[in-house]
Amino acid sequence: MAMKISRKPQLSAGFVPADYQRVQVDPNAYGGGGQGLQALGKGLASVSQSVDHIGEQMERDEVKQAVSKYDSAMRAIVIGNAPPEAAQGGEGAPGFVTLQGSDAMQAYQPSVQSLQELRNSVRAELGTGRAQRLFDATVVDYEASGRRMLDQHYQQQQKVTSALTAQDASAQALQNACAFPNDPMIYQTSRRAGPVEAGRAAAMNPDGGKTPEQAAADWTSGFHISYASVLLDGAEGVKAAEYYVDSNRGEISFKDLQIIEPKLELKRDQEVVAAVTAPLLGKSMAGRDGWEGSFHRLRRADRKGEMLRPVGL
Repeated sequence: MAMKISRKPQLSAGFVPADYQRVQVDPNAYGGGGQGLQALGKGLASVSQSVDHIGEQMERDEVKQAVSKYDSAMRAIVIGNAPPEAAQGGEGAPGFVTLQGSDAMQAYQPSVQSLQELRNSVRAELGTGRAQRLFDATVVDYEASGRRMLDQHYQQQQKVTSALTAQDASAQALQNACAFPNDPMIYQTSRRAGPVEAGRAAAMNPDGGKTPEQAAADWTSGFHISYASVLLDGAEGVKAAEYYVDSNRGEISFKDLQIIEPKLELKRDQEVVAAVTAPLLGKSMAGRDGWEGSFHRLRRADRKGEMLRPVGL
């Protein structure tokens, strides 16, 4: 019988599926498997034309009921109890081909097992060997079509899952390289792994619009401006960040330069303003402290009945 499968989505916050991650169940997809379900479904609906020529009335009714039961359960396993868009929205039980990414990876083997058990379970309810043989002959191609749909959707979602894993790995490598620039092992490993994982993700995303080489170059550019931002907030400030950007300008894209250069300019202006105003603020504070000090000395002298000579007299 069909097994209950937990299909809670495993997506990170803010995640937006790319075009290649959106599942559109097309009856013409899966190498004709979808068409097979439609055509064979029509054949199952008219199975009485074949069954009516054999056996007793009770036997004929049993086979028709078994085929109908198998058809409903088969569709529930493969495409769900509702249209795919409704199933993904939480209405009805989702079928395997509506699942994405890691959800599909986890549900594949249970779905295959459910499909295998379904035929034997329904077949066992038939009372005669002749009815069982007719049932087998009627659903064998239908079962094969459903299995093709499971297999091909699984292969598609393997690519999706691998692409997401590679994206996560490239993002983690960038974070590590920026966080541990003084640890040669972590830094060098991250700098090597980042572009490779970004390229892998692009290779598995045919709709992403980037070649693996472009994705690797974008990772390197993104790393440079991220590390420049780290330097900008460090002890040496804008001087170190500007030197780093200038030294690696050839690997930074025009788009990323438009991001980092305004930050450098703002920081440079802030440091100039701070350098000019610091002496003025220092004198002001010193004068205020001097006035407050004189005031408190006068108050103490007054309480003691003493006269305090004004400064400078």
